[in-house]
Amino acid sequence: MISESGVGCKWTGQFVNILAYADDIVFIAPSWKGLQKLISLLHIHSGIINLTCNVDKTVCMMVPPKRYDKVISQVFPTFK
Repeated sequence: MISESGVGCKWTGQFVNILAYADDIVFIAPSWKGLQKLISLLHIHSGIINLTCNVDKTVCMMVPPKRYDKVISQVFPTFK
């Protein structure tokens, strides 16, 4: 499952990788690779529960690190 994937971030002392409210889902990941893993898990498990996602309404936000020297890239591959 996504919540048990080991991919996520510490937020207020808790490990978080997915937030859901009504028909919205938010993934929280520390890297592009981690987010791709969560998306892949969603793809696998969505068929099991008959969940569909509207990619036309999907957005990705990146929050850069506080220290500029920690930025590893400004460009990332397309998510699959």
